[in-house]
Amino acid sequence: MDSKALTTNERRTLFWLANGMTRNELAVEHGVQITTIRFHLQQVNRKLGTRTTLHAIAVAHRLGLI
Repeated sequence: MDSKALTTNERRTLFWLANGMTRNELAVEHGVQITTIRFHLQQVNRKLGTRTTLHAIAVAHRLGLI
């Protein structure tokens, strides 16, 4: 688990998803494509060793990342 390597965008993506924002809302709010949000989540899952967004949020919260 390489949690310290999460980028600012990856942390921000997890934070807003954990607080109820959808992927589409997040993309619009930050002026990026939905594919960018998906990419951030794929990288988070890889780095945290998780398979789902919910699991990634739980692990990130436990580690104090969000």
